[in-house]
Amino acid sequence: MKSNQSVIKIAIEQLAIGMYITDMDIPWIDSPFVRHNRLIKSEKDIQKLREAGVKYLLIDIKKGNKPSDNPDSTSQPEENKKTLDKPEEDQDLSSPSSMNQELKVALSIRNKVRHVITDIHNQISNNTPVPLDDITPLVDVTIESLSRNNQALMSLVHLTRTAEKIADHCFSTFCLVLNIAMERKLDKEQTEILGLAALLHDAGWARLPINLMGKRQTYTQTEKKLLAAHPQIGLNIVSEKSISETCARIIREHHERLDGSGYPKGLTADQLHPLTMYLAVADHYDECVHQLQDRPGMLPNNALRELYIQAEKGIFDVDAVAAMISMLGIYPVTTAVKLNTGESGVVYEVNSKSQLLPTIIIYYDNKKRVLQKPLKINLSQQTDEDTKRTIESILDPNSAIDDPERKFHSEYDLV
Repeated sequence: MKSNQSVIKIAIEQLAIGMYITDMDIPWIDSPFVRHNRLIKSEKDIQKLREAGVKYLLIDIKKGNKPSDNPDSTSQPEENKKTLDKPEEDQDLSSPSSMNQELKVALSIRNKVRHVITDIHNQISNNTPVPLDDITPLVDVTIESLSRNNQALMSLVHLTRTAEKIADHCFSTFCLVLNIAMERKLDKEQTEILGLAALLHDAGWARLPINLMGKRQTYTQTEKKLLAAHPQIGLNIVSEKSISETCARIIREHHERLDGSGYPKGLTADQLHPLTMYLAVADHYDECVHQLQDRPGMLPNNALRELYIQAEKGIFDVDAVAAMISMLGIYPVTTAVKLNTGESGVVYEVNSKSQLLPTIIIYYDNKKRVLQKPLKINLSQQTDEDTKRTIESILDPNSAIDDPERKFHSEYDLV
């Protein structure tokens, strides 16, 4: 840290409204806020930091209020006080981690993305400038999580949504496109551009009628015109000057298709930026799975099958679709399945070397009775030939017949 006589260390008990935080003694991923640098605006902010386990912070007294005079204060502006003793991480954040370890990080990333997207849409609704400073750390930490174990974030991508459809769609598209970028070994700059584009690609929805999201009937011509305008609406509000031209172009083109059947301009393959199709594929997949436009939602494997067929027809890029299929697997995480034993459950983790034999969480026995304790089985590690379980068929997680107790949607069983 650079020498700065205005930066001092204080205890959480000294933190007050009007102070400007520059760092805290917990990892970024455990912070309740998107950024460590922030002005404390309410008692609620302070309470969130206490609940997150913060004990000491650094504050900048040039950017915010000073602590009150206190003879027991630790907040003297001495050079040796301007550091924080941060706890050692439980794991090496550069090394592979288990599904259970990474889910905590994945849940935190999802919450931070929701927060950022909700803030962006609120600022758009209130006609206030949209700051983008919070987004770069999200891209970096998400790439790190995907590098350690990409299954954790993918498990959250497929969960059922209720109130936060736009924020969760942006989160899912963000995770999917970064995963595709890593699968195709794109460079850091290209990956960061795609991540930023994914978080901002539907900002224009803040100005569209909310009833268009997830509409079950075919859109009218007027509604189609509104939908076609949302990429540019978002760019007008966010301000294209605040992002790179490449990022703006990808956002503008993310509903275009290689054969010219997309919108808003009906561009063809030779007119599109090479990165556009990566975002287009991720966006379309999530729209299909979660019924975000004018048709029913699809099971993940059916959505992948549709993408494959459309790529064969020249609508989507074959390489981008292949990367998506390779990354998600034959049975994507959270796919509901019936086993040869009559038991049923959901895919918990894909085994990259044995995609037909993922790890399953079994919720129902062969008579559709709920197990007192869900059973986790790695199908690729079974040794007894007589009792080997295999996937027999895919179930509909929204069917009351297949999932009478709604166990296939139990997010709490993931952690």
